[in-house]
Parts: sequence; structure tokens; C-alpha cells
Amino acid sequence: MLKTKVNSISVNAKIKVGDVEVVEIYKTINADGSYGDAAQTIVDTELYAANMTQCREDRQKFESMCLNIQDKLIGGSLLDEYLKDKEE
Repeated sequence: MLKTKVNSISVNAKIKVGDVEVVEIYKTINADGSYGDAAQTIVDTELYAANMTQCREDRQKFESMCLNIQDKLIGGSLLDEYLKDKEE
């Protein structure tokens, strides 16, 4: 019987202005709800400076999404639902 154990979830995002990538961000959320690795890389500093408000708003959306995932991990609902059909 195969038993699956998820140790972490990685969330990756790219913030774009038009079709141009400006920022890459990622965060790892451990199965217990704690944070692992996190990073933000500004790929295009000129576009970032010219569009800082939009980039920061998008970064806040990313953070909110990660907090939502963290809440579900701590509450047990996210992985329980995902893994319920994964045992063979």
C-alpha cells in the first residue's frame, strides 16, 4: 500500500506589467503551517519602480493567498481533502 505524506507546499508567482515579468516570488508552507523558504526577486527594476503600487498590490494578493493556504493547513482541511483518495 502506498501512503503519501506531504511535507510542504510551494507557491510560486510572477508579477507582470503587461506581458513583461517584473517580480518573481515564492514561498514554501510546511505541512504544520509554518513557513519554510521565501524569496522575492525584482527582475526588472525600472518597471518595478514605475509600477510599484501595482507590484505591491499583487504581492499583497500573493501573501493573502499564502495565509489562506496556511490557515487551511493548520486547520487540517487542505491536505486531508487532497490526500483522501491518494492511499492505495
